[in-house]
Amino acid sequence: MIQRQYRDDSTAVTPGVEMAWQYLECSLSVMHLKEVAFRHPEPPVIVYSDAMFVPGQPMGLGAIVFSPRSPRPVGLFTEVPEELTQQLLPKKTHIGQGEALAGLLGPIHVPELYENAFVIHFVDNTSALSGLIKGVCPKADTAAIVALYTLYVASLCAGTNT
Repeated sequence: MIQRQYRDDSTAVTPGVEMAWQYLECSLSVMHLKEVAFRHPEPPVIVYSDAMFVPGQPMGLGAIVFSPRSPRPVGLFTEVPEELTQQLLPKKTHIGQGEALAGLLGPIHVPELYENAFVIHFVDNTSALSGLIKGVCPKADTAAIVALYTLYVASLCAGTNT
């Protein structure tokens, strides 16, 4: 959509445009109206996520979730299966995609800490951060990860400040 908006003169409904409409339709079906309050009934959930990419080794993902609903911080870690890494666009490093994937650890593994919560999520990779904030990314593989993150967090009614 970004390419088309700023660089193309085409008005054809291409497969990419059709996919973008399907994403918007799906997004609207899972997003709930969110009341924005200056005072939330509980303190925010604070999340720090990170990724590790070393060529030839499994990509590592980690996150720490601090929530008023949990007596202690929740630490999460996983290695990305090689089969998944091979599906990413070929490039020297996949750290941006890994950083975006790491954002999913908390919502997927401890959704009860995200439900109807105000979440402040720290990401130290500007490419992944930009995608997670905007909900879009020009690279197809990262765009798919960011779309999944956006839809999943929206389904939990979590208000995020990534």
